[in-house]
Order: sequence, then structure tokens, then C-alpha cells
Amino acid sequence: MLKAGYDKGYTMWVTASGPVEYRVVSYSSKWAEFDVTRSTDPKLKDVQVELTGIGRRILSCVEKYDRVMMQVNPALSLPRKAEPPKMIQSIKIRMHPDKLDDYLALLKSDVFPAIQKSEITTFSVSQGRFGAPPYELRIAIGMDKWADLDGTLATVKAMGQERYNAFLKKGRPMISFSEYDIFRYVPELSYWS
Repeated sequence: MLKAGYDKGYTMWVTASGPVEYRVVSYSSKWAEFDVTRSTDPKLKDVQVELTGIGRRILSCVEKYDRVMMQVNPALSLPRKAEPPKMIQSIKIRMHPDKLDDYLALLKSDVFPAIQKSEITTFSVSQGRFGAPPYELRIAIGMDKWADLDGTLATVKAMGQERYNAFLKKGRPMISFSEYDIFRYVPELSYWS
């Protein structure tokens, strides 16, 4: 893809907790970008045969495939860094549908201002658009190593224990389900442009 001058990058992540799962993450600024697929992109015409073979090999190893499109909330997310973090804490949250706006307001008032002033360099909040309900949020917090989880968590450090506890007290009743995972960045399977 580099040889073809392809300009649409993606990152590959693998779970470091829970069942083994790979995630491909790509960013698009417009929905129209999905109208051109890798198989129809003229930039990839010369490498299409190679890409088709690679795709077939990958799919022969896949047990399950889900495509979920999330929309990053820029008002609750730090700008993307030039390089992805080595690991991320991934928090999947399903809200009570009637509490979504309240929870987003709580993130905006209580959490994000503290994140902006902290040492956290990767923080994003995304909302389900397709393949996930609109009341599902995914929060990604960058980290370098497992040892980052020793001691005080980065979000608690950013907010302070008392403010963090107050946030949990207000926020937990709005949530119907949450799941925490750790993902490790796989640079050799990523094409970061």
C-alpha cells in the first residue's frame, strides 16, 4: 500500500485482556470516503492482486467479523497524536437511552477538563452510529505499559479522587452495561499514514 501511495491509514490492535480479538481502526472525515473501497480505489489498481490474496488469507483465519462505525466526539476527545499509543484502555459503555445526553454533559463538565490538563496524551470518546446503538460509547485512554495501571489510575490522577468518586456516583446510575479491555497496538500489521 505504501508502494501504491495509499493515503488511508489504519491501525491494528489486539486484546491483551479477555478473549483474543483483533480490531482495525481507521478514521474518515466524511461518510463519502466509504463509497470507495480498497478493491475499487484506483490508487491500489497495481497492487490489487496482492491485496486480494492477503485478504483471502486473513479471512480464512477469521471466526467472526463485526463492522462497527463509531463517531468521535471532538468536544470530548484530545487531538490524535502523530503516533498511536503502545496500548489503550478501552471502555465500552451502554447508556440507558434516555440518559445519554446527561452522561455526555457529565463527561464534558467533570472529566474532559481534567483530562486536558493532565499527562494523558490519548483520550477519545466515540458514539455508535452503525453496527452499535447510538447510546453506546467507547472511551479510549492511551497508555505505554501494564505498569501504568499500578497505583492511581490516570483518570483518577487527572481528576483527583474526590472528584472522580463524585463523577462515578452521578454517572453509574446512567449506565446499563460497561466493559473494560486493554488493547495492544500492533505496528507491523498497521498502515499509519
